[in-house]
Amino acid sequence: MEIRNSTLNHHITHSDRLKNARSKIDDTLRKITDGKEDLSLRKVGTNANFLMDLQNRIAQKEAFHKNSGTINLRLQAYESSLDALMRIADKAKSTMIALAGENGQFAGFTARKEFEGNLSQIQTALNANVQGDYIFGGTRTDQHVVDISRLEGAPVDATTPNYDYFLGNHEKISGLIDEQDGLEYGLEAGDSSIEKLIRAIKLASSEDIPQNRQKLAQAQGLIDDAFKGIVALNSTVAQNQVYIEQKVENLEHQKDFLQEHYNEFIAVDLAEALTYFSTLQSILSASYSSTSKANGQDIWSYM
Repeated sequence: MEIRNSTLNHHITHSDRLKNARSKIDDTLRKITDGKEDLSLRKVGTNANFLMDLQNRIAQKEAFHKNSGTINLRLQAYESSLDALMRIADKAKSTMIALAGENGQFAGFTARKEFEGNLSQIQTALNANVQGDYIFGGTRTDQHVVDISRLEGAPVDATTPNYDYFLGNHEKISGLIDEQDGLEYGLEAGDSSIEKLIRAIKLASSEDIPQNRQKLAQAQGLIDDAFKGIVALNSTVAQNQVYIEQKVENLEHQKDFLQEHYNEFIAVDLAEALTYFSTLQSILSASYSSTSKANGQDIWSYM
């Protein structure tokens, strides 16, 4: 009976060693395949805090990188809309100049149609939407922010601004692009230069144009001011784009630097792993052979 128990214990111990060797081979093969160490807290030991800090910093840089990308998309949309407004202003100014010319008295009806089209184009440009957000409404981004039809019937003169077309607010949009660096970048359709552009075109659309030369001259003066203001807005957008591009480049360098250190920490010594793998294979092969012989014993040998 003692012999049988001894033999049984031997089989159990041998089987456990076999399973352990098999597990080590599987783990080493995984390391060889993906090139990474097991990152359980048991394995990283005293380096756990360092590793977790690296992971958190990499995730933080990725979040800032994503924020910067979103801001850059909006800046591109601002640039596109402002370019459109400048083209509209330039075209409307040309129409006003034509109205002030010798044959201007015959062009009033046609000009008013053109101005109507200009106002529609302005509304489209200012209701620009990026990723579901209307970007010219301040922090009110969930609906269109410009409705020029709200100005219908309201008196228009050269000296009184009218912002009734604007449905947004005057709160500035900003975004965090680094640990201690935020960028205030939002534009709003309620900017004075945009209001002047709309008012200039509305003024030039009056029924007494082109006969009322003073009013036509006032409209031209307003649109000149509006154009200068929109150019200034576009210049600010361009500066922000340059700044964001520099930030994105810096973030990429920082993220790559952190990732490199992280990879070095978890990287497997391939040559060492292959040698260890070969040794384990030999041990496992011998264990299988031994087990096979044991399993081949008859009951009398077992006893």
